[in-house]
Amino acid sequence: MPRAARSFRPEPDLLPRDRAAALRLARAVALLPEDWGAGFVAQDPPESDPDTWAVLDDDCRWTRKPLPQGVLTALSRYSELPVGEGGEAVQVSAVVTVHTTEAGADDRLNAGLEEAMRCSRQELRPGRWIENLNSAEQPPGADGSYAEDSVFEVGVQGEGSGDGATVLPFRWAVDRLGPVTVAVSVRAAASEDAPDPGTLQSRGLIVMGARLVDLLEGGDR
Repeated sequence: MPRAARSFRPEPDLLPRDRAAALRLARAVALLPEDWGAGFVAQDPPESDPDTWAVLDDDCRWTRKPLPQGVLTALSRYSELPVGEGGEAVQVSAVVTVHTTEAGADDRLNAGLEEAMRCSRQELRPGRWIENLNSAEQPPGADGSYAEDSVFEVGVQGEGSGDGATVLPFRWAVDRLGPVTVAVSVRAAASEDAPDPGTLQSRGLIVMGARLVDLLEGGDR
């Protein structure tokens, strides 16, 4: 049974009000390769342009677009853990998006649920996709976190075509704390030496949530 949600009360004076402050917050919260564990290294590129964010277009393709009104920054950091033979790797991302309002952050979570229903197969880039997606909301404070709202998604990520395609488990999850969302994606690896994707997902959200609370909370917890 999930533990009760921890109380999170962001100090209004500590909430970012402009892009520069939001980007400082995002850089302090988003996980670097070493934060995931021993052996993780940066992907190429190691992070996104924080003046853009990922958008699923009408053709179910992910692209990066300029930030809309109401979003101050959206920073993604990409890491991987080489395992097994032939360059196989666990790939992870850590995303911090700073909105101007809690309502705006909530809208983004709801959009994530709608996207999985609208596009059961989504193109990440030419030749790489995710599909068989199932999304659900989690109750506030699941696993004792500070999150006020949470959404998670499971499916598979594929690359290549035909008999040569590689298909591996995929997970994505996002927590909202005030006007900020923290998200993690994990593409697993087939190697027996690879860490459990669910453990990586949970660890990433817990660490980023704790950092966010430390930076934004005022008074006693």
